[in-house]
Amino acid sequence: MSYSASVSIHSPVAANAELERRIVAYLASRNFLSFRRLVVRASQGVVSLNGRLGSYYERQVAIESARRVAGATRIVDRMVVDVVN
Repeated sequence: MSYSASVSIHSPVAANAELERRIVAYLASRNFLSFRRLVVRASQGVVSLNGRLGSYYERQVAIESARRVAGATRIVDRMVVDVVN
């Protein structure tokens, strides 16, 4: 009698990509157009946010939004705020 067992191993690469996908989706739901230009990278729960934003308020919302996504253990802020005088 033969049978096969299916074992699902969630690779770190797949887990990082899934976390990135969920953060990008959550940021998109926040309805800030500038969030669409952010680059999100994740590695073992450490999430870096890269890009340019129009205000410090947007920066804070982006950080807090990423922090709320399950699996994000630390947020690295690499965003630049373009201040217009």
